[in-house]
Amino acid sequence: MRSPEELSKKEKEKIRGSVHREAEQHKWHTLNNKEKSKLYNEWSVRFNINREYLKDRIMKGFDVRQGIPLKGEPKIQKEIEDLLQKNGISILSQFVVAGKYRVDLVFGFYKDFPTHVVEIERADSWLKGFTQVLGYTADYFQDHEKLIQPVLILFGNVSSKKLEKIKNTCDFARVVLCYYNLNISGPLKVKVFSLDEYLGLSIGRGNEK
Repeated sequence: MRSPEELSKKEKEKIRGSVHREAEQHKWHTLNNKEKSKLYNEWSVRFNINREYLKDRIMKGFDVRQGIPLKGEPKIQKEIEDLLQKNGISILSQFVVAGKYRVDLVFGFYKDFPTHVVEIERADSWLKGFTQVLGYTADYFQDHEKLIQPVLILFGNVSSKKLEKIKNTCDFARVVLCYYNLNISGPLKVKVFSLDEYLGLSIGRGNEK
């Protein structure tokens, strides 16, 4: 299975065009999840690329082109990208792969200098995102001999007790945990920063009066 980095720009455009045309022919937004999954499997085998790239990048572009509002994780990711750019932070790459791990974003406080690798995940599937961002960080160091800060951003719904356990796990692994549009039920005994709070501290806004 090829990674996105192995595809040339021309190949990516060709795949995107083919997938979008077929999605239109099948009336994509009238299909149920089982029918969509079948198409994802067919495309994955035909183009020798993984489903995540098809779903998170190729078909995200299809929704935008069709004028259909983003929802779920793609919507959250777009809002996070906008927030980063509003704070003057450079998004250096999206949907990146190292080894067998893939993450949503790599950003830096300086252009062409990556400092953070980000995985955006629903709180109820936090372990998946945690594993991806931690594995990517290790592979990145092996490939580049440079450290990069792993960040896990949670959204959705979570209990305070569950979030406290997630925070302890992230602290132990030195993964930054923050949240965006996360509904927390119950009193929280540990401090978990919102994404905006974390960015404020990281770029110095936390010291402004």
